[in-house]
Amino acid sequence: MRLKINRAIAMYIMAGIVMLCAFLYFRSPGEALTDHVNAAAAARYPQLLLSIDATRPTFPPGLAFEKVTASPDGRPEATLHADSLRVRPGGISLLGGRLSLLMAAEGYGGEVKGRIDFSRLFSLQGPLTAGATLRDIRIEKCTWLREALAHPITGTLKGTVSFNGQAEALKL
Repeated sequence: MRLKINRAIAMYIMAGIVMLCAFLYFRSPGEALTDHVNAAAAARYPQLLLSIDATRPTFPPGLAFEKVTASPDGRPEATLHADSLRVRPGGISLLGGRLSLLMAAEGYGGEVKGRIDFSRLFSLQGPLTAGATLRDIRIEKCTWLREALAHPITGTLKGTVSFNGQAEALKL
């Protein structure tokens, strides 16, 4: 008899957790979150022009951004664009006492998968290690890359990019 009562209580608790997660997912303040991300980016990098069409939560816990456009130099004609961008914290690294962000983006006919590891827990300052893998990026579609290379280039970009240094050293 005691086992049945404990099982019933556990099932009610699990049902409550599932309903809470569903409620939070469907009632997430996507527009307010989009405004907050835009304001935080403008405060940290004033020369960055950022535009996000929509934001929604994802599972595993994280955020998905739709139609993200960024202009690093403040010039609208030199832009980076992603059709979708997903960002989530790395769960195992949080248990180890470090903040880690995992990202995946699709745009320009290809995809980018990356990871940023911060050395301090819940801090975006200080030393960090970042890496990204690029696959099937159409160079002729990327205005910012064409201007950065200063040559009319076409083709597909594949490869990896890595950075190891201070977060303060990143200039956009």
